[in-house]
Parts: sequence; C-alpha cells; structure tokens
Amino acid sequence: MYTVHALYEADLALASLPSVVSLADDDLLTAAAELESLGRRLDGLRTSVATEISLRSDRELGHAGLAARLGHRTPAALVTAVTRVTGRAADSRTRLGLSLGRPEFAAVTEAMRSGTIDVDAAAAIANSLTPVIGRADEAVLLTSITALVNLAATAPADTVARAARATRVRLDSQGAERREAELYAQRSVRFGRPVDGLVPMRALLPPEEAAIVRALFDSRTSTRRVSFAPGSQTSPTIDDRTMDQRRADTLIDICRIAAASLGAEAGDAPLARGAGTIVVTMTLDDLLTGTGAAHADGADEPLSAGAARRLACNAGILPVVLGSDSQPLDLGRSRRLFSAGQRRALGLRDQGCAVDDCDAPPGWTEAHHIQPWSRGGPTDLSNGVLLCSFHHHQVHDGRMDVTVHNGVPVISRRHNTVAREESACEAPELVLT
Repeated sequence: MYTVHALYEADLALASLPSVVSLADDDLLTAAAELESLGRRLDGLRTSVATEISLRSDRELGHAGLAARLGHRTPAALVTAVTRVTGRAADSRTRLGLSLGRPEFAAVTEAMRSGTIDVDAAAAIANSLTPVIGRADEAVLLTSITALVNLAATAPADTVARAARATRVRLDSQGAERREAELYAQRSVRFGRPVDGLVPMRALLPPEEAAIVRALFDSRTSTRRVSFAPGSQTSPTIDDRTMDQRRADTLIDICRIAAASLGAEAGDAPLARGAGTIVVTMTLDDLLTGTGAAHADGADEPLSAGAARRLACNAGILPVVLGSDSQPLDLGRSRRLFSAGQRRALGLRDQGCAVDDCDAPPGWTEAHHIQPWSRGGPTDLSNGVLLCSFHHHQVHDGRMDVTVHNGVPVISRRHNTVAREESACEAPELVLT
C-alpha cells in the first residue's frame, strides 16, 4: 500500500506542474533533463513490475500462475491488459527484466533503476552480452559490463549498442563467426502483394552485405536539393524527391545496370539468354492511340502507356504488340537500343546525365532517343542523349525538353507547366513488320 500511495502522490505532483509555455529557456532545458531522468526511473520500474508479473506467471505454476488465474495466456498479455501498451512493448519489458535477472547484469539493473541509464541502453547491453555468458572470462565480462554502463551514463543508446556489439565480438570471436554465419543464412528478399498499386519489398541483409548496399545507396542519395553547374545558363534543377524516393530510384538504377551488364556478357544481345528480360505487352489499339494500359511480366498492376514507353528505352525489355485476338503481331527489335559502343561514345560526350546540374555518372544513366525511334528517329549518336532515371522520367513526362545545338543535346526545364498528355508524348517504341 505504501508503494501505491507513493505513486499516487507522484502522479498528483506531476499533474500540478505549470505549463512549459511559461518556462524561461534555462528552466525549459532543466525540465527536459529532469523529466528524462524521471522517465528513466519509471522505465526501470515498469520493467521490474513486468518482470515480477512474468515470474509470478511462470509456466511451472500452471493454472495457479498469476496470468493464468486471470484468464491470460501469457504474462505479456496480462501486462498489455493492465497497462494498455502494445503486445510488443509488454513482451520487450518482460524479456529484458528476465535477462537482467542474471547476476552478471546487476550493475545494469541498478543503473536503470536509479535513472542513470535508459531502458534502450540496458537492453542493448543485455541483448549483446547474454550470449557470451559462460563462454567469456567472468572477470573480463564484468569489467566490460561496468565500462558499458559508464558509457551509457553519458552517451546515446545507439552508441552504447555499437559498443556492446563490439564488446561481444572481442569477448567471443568464435561465437561472433558463428553468429555471422547464422545471420547470413537468414538473408532474404521478399515481395508482397500490391497495396494501392505499390508492390512492397522487404529485405533482411547480414551486416557485411548491408554495409556494401548502404555505401552504394549513400553515394547516390546526397542531401543536395538544388545545384548549379559552373557557367550554366539554365535554371537549376530542383530535386524535390524525398530520401525514400531517392533510395527507391537508386535500387532501380542498380537493377538496370545489372541487366545491362548481363546483356553485355551475352554479346550485347540481352535477350540471347533471357537473363533479366521483361516482356511488356500492349494492344495494337493502345499502341496507335498512345493511351490504354500495358502489362509487364512480374507486375500485377497494369502499366500506363507512359510507363511502357520509359521501359522500352532499357535493355532487357522485350515489347510485344498484340492484335485484337490477343495474338502477338510483332516482337520489338533490339536495334532500337543503343549498342555498347554507342553508349561508351555517348558517355565520353555527355560525361554522364546530360542535365548540366546532375552528377549521375555514365553507368547510372539510360540512353534516350531525342527523336522517338517509333517516329523514325535513328539509333545513332546525333539522336541520343544520356539521362539518369530521374531526369529520364522528367523528359518523358514533358517537364523537360531535349534539343540539339551544334551536335550537342541541350536540356531545358519547362516552368509552370503540367506534364504533357500521353497522346502528345512519344509512342511506345514498338514496331509492326
């Protein structure tokens, strides 16, 4: 009853605090620090209470256990019912409390209860070092735990987590190698069913492979939003993509580069082995009108004519025109695509994306027909230009124009205009023979 009364008094004290709007700057910062310290103490108490509920609901107690007597299947379910926290939060509290019940983590438990470290730092220490208990030298382990607790008293939980993982490797190098092998075996990439037209993808990568992917993504997702090329006479390109959108574009670029590489291995004939080939189908009526829908292998959602047109610019895309009876009338010829030699020449000329304030290198670009191939435009250097995926979309959507001056492509942005109608755009690069 004394403990319950103390909590009741603390609740009344918090309710009587003045509005933070009236606090001076120094008082506001002091309040932030003090409240955080109080929050850490409360987190410690929450974990202790959830742990005790778990202990009193031990399976060995059967129906006499606390959770079972009250009609709950697990201790976490009882914690959720009483506190209204999520099942994940309740489970996290009980698991952490049970881990900290080991004598090796006594310093961690005390620091959390006193408000010195937060629950995230405590969890990082416990989760990282629990696997090495009984494997590492006990004295060295205790010294390492104390060092991590001292670090957690002044550093963010993320820093503590990195240090704890490094400590685990140092204390048990053989165990670290086994863990790396286990993580590698769990690697996966999954595609989900479309949700509102978007296809979800979830990837789980081991640390080593994730570092490679992250470095590649970071190199192409700078925070620059507006840039000016030296001596440029055109307006800057404003890149208003979110970081998530930039990462998505980077992933697509990587796949396109890989598809082109596979095509080069097949002798500049990407369809020779069927590697990385996407079949895009469209009816004759939709081809002639420039409207309607196209369909691509592996995509449950139909594609617009504009999307089909953009895909047709890429190697590894096999366009198919269907007649009224849904029978193929024509397979697009690969010579609509620029050869590897032509792409190298375009790279030497354009030095990457031809938009003068874009720094995408040649390997991250796509060869675009300035005069559409489907309208008689030749597949040669004078009619080609390199564009990154982002600016390629801008051109196809009518937000940018490409003209040629003295044999050099010049890209200009349309200001205060909407994208062109599909019927006014280049028709899909498909051919009837």
